[in-house]
Amino acid sequence: MQTLEPATPKDPLKWTTYFALFLLFSAVPSVNLHTDFANDLVDLPSRMTADLERWPFGDKERNYTKQTARSSAMRFLRRAVKDGFPIVAKWRDRLQRVQGEPKLHQLTLINALINAIPYVTDTANEWKHPRIFLAEGGDCDCASVAKYVLLRELGFAAKDLRITGLRIRGDTRIHAVTVARTGPDQFQLFLLDNRRDAVRTALYADEYTPLVSVNEEGVWLHRETAVKYVRPFANPVVKEH
Repeated sequence: MQTLEPATPKDPLKWTTYFALFLLFSAVPSVNLHTDFANDLVDLPSRMTADLERWPFGDKERNYTKQTARSSAMRFLRRAVKDGFPIVAKWRDRLQRVQGEPKLHQLTLINALINAIPYVTDTANEWKHPRIFLAEGGDCDCASVAKYVLLRELGFAAKDLRITGLRIRGDTRIHAVTVARTGPDQFQLFLLDNRRDAVRTALYADEYTPLVSVNEEGVWLHRETAVKYVRPFANPVVKEH
């Protein structure tokens, strides 16, 4: 009978790596990990549907444009887009390069550039023209307007953009973000937020409750209990000079 000798690995480093990985995963409580992960996967579709239905472009939003036909926010956004974004000289090359890149790259750059403008709190519900915002700084409303106008400058359609007023969990104040839709998939709804430079999908923004949103074309209500916020948000004090 032929005796077989133990096989000698040709690559000792590779086998050492495999053994280290085996020891690492052996120490993980695999039963609980796998069970929790499986439960998350089962529950994920229902959570996704429930969250995104009340975000901009969701099935449960209600068009409120007829009730706010004279919305100062709508008129202001039209004028600001018509004026064009006052491109900062040091941004010009970066904006030109990003125009041919995927939309998510464009969103990430715009969010980071505008977030670098100094944050200045205002006492009124004030939306500044991007030209004034660049010179004076501003709060979340002003930053959202600047992002909206700059995205329009890059070629995003008005129908795919919203300035959205929302509530942060545990806070009574209204926060504003720019919401951009890059495609029909539910994962393609992104938030440009002055609270973070990273752009993320609305799916993971579970600390936010959308209330009302606006663009050049209309005003939308995202919760019936938020009716009282519609007129103030759709009719901010605008600063253009």
